[in-house]
Amino acid sequence: MSPSLRPRESAPFRLVADFEPRGDQQKAIDELAAGVAGGARQQVLLGVTGSGKTFTMANVIARANKPALVIAPNKTLAAQLYNELKGLFPDNAVRYFVSYYDYYQPEAYVPSTDTYIEKDASINDEIDKMRHSATKALLERTDVLIVAASPAFTASDQPEAYFDMLLFVERDSQIDRDLVLRKLVDMQYERNDFDFHRGTFRVRGDVVEVFRPTRRRAPSAWSSSGHRRCHRRGRSAARAGAAATRQGRHLPGEPLRDQS
Repeated sequence: MSPSLRPRESAPFRLVADFEPRGDQQKAIDELAAGVAGGARQQVLLGVTGSGKTFTMANVIARANKPALVIAPNKTLAAQLYNELKGLFPDNAVRYFVSYYDYYQPEAYVPSTDTYIEKDASINDEIDKMRHSATKALLERTDVLIVAASPAFTASDQPEAYFDMLLFVERDSQIDRDLVLRKLVDMQYERNDFDFHRGTFRVRGDVVEVFRPTRRRAPSAWSSSGHRRCHRRGRSAARAGAAATRQGRHLPGEPLRDQS
């Protein structure tokens, strides 16, 4: 297992659109891009609804060619921006990062009636997968554009906490199988040989299978070779991490590549 991260994949932002900037858009793009290149900390783009502000900013992102974070005040606007930007950057890593709670009731106590209200929450499984995908993209690529809602950051882990929950497995390398199993448990994976679902792993003979939180099917697997040793089956290195909370507990991030 390696203590450091691999270099991230580097690719330029490529804007795909059937139209060109019009009117004041080109001037705004030039000035904003120059501000980014010059290190300006704050810039403001003014425009009425429907004036093409999203397209203008997409051009600035492509011109600057740097990872970008777009913050919206709520999930509705974040989803709209995500769909627009994903269409403008089909070849780049446009990801969605919002709170995965459909409903959340914090625990509370009402002194006047001596009533205790227990904490209750409902998790959106699809959004949970998209959050993991966003964190994974930040670790692996430089052409990343994250669209987020501002409330989503209140429960986000620190980068250091995520990096501490990484498992590196190289193709054709050998690792002590028991060490791998202990690391998976430390990363909040659960061993379940019967109900195999996201965030769990199972051991079947000489094969260790891990179900990634970003996948719906096709778990990843290691095949052991020799006494308490294991080989990674696949073509690329794999990582694992923990970055999200579900049902009051942490779920692991992105451990391994699909075999499909």
